[in-house]
Amino acid sequence: MASIRLLCPCHLRADLHLEAGGQYRCTNITCPHNAERPFQSIGHKPVLVSALRCDTLVDPENIGSTIERATEDYLKIKRFLLGQSKVTTKNCEKFIDDCVRRQGRPKILIIGSGVRGAGTSELWGDKRLFRLGVDVYPTDTVDVICDAHYLPFPDGSFDGVWIQAVLEHVVEPQKVVKEIHRVLTHDGIVYAETPFMQHVHD
Repeated sequence: MASIRLLCPCHLRADLHLEAGGQYRCTNITCPHNAERPFQSIGHKPVLVSALRCDTLVDPENIGSTIERATEDYLKIKRFLLGQSKVTTKNCEKFIDDCVRRQGRPKILIIGSGVRGAGTSELWGDKRLFRLGVDVYPTDTVDVICDAHYLPFPDGSFDGVWIQAVLEHVVEPQKVVKEIHRVLTHDGIVYAETPFMQHVHD
């Protein structure tokens, strides 16, 4: 993550300073996340969810145990039985090719990276990409734990954003889309996939 700055998710969007104890402190002295509420980390992953400015139902104090997700073994069995999505696989290849053509080593933000989506093996395996994954809970494929309504990155940080089966989970999809637009470069590419019909779920 050395090439992506982390910002406080508060409305000031000041830089975060990583302290020796693994806490991330807002550099703006007027921000509550400067003095009394620095952000913690879980296994070297910053937890940049603010209880003061948050559109999720996630409690930043208990983020490690908030959501139990399917194990990788379960997902392997599911992929074996159902196969990969041919449409998504093709779209993923096109997304990568377009991003690489525009920018030699594009920076790709994967929103909802807690579980690798069906048809995305190229996205995770292509060495030409700089990938950064975000979600509201920690897994091996999450680099920053945050609320997608308040992405902790500067404007124009990413050449591409991949958001697969996420917008149906968020409180205000239009706010997440606005954040995606903000963190994209002026000619950046977005791939968004959302189920047409879905029962109530987390």
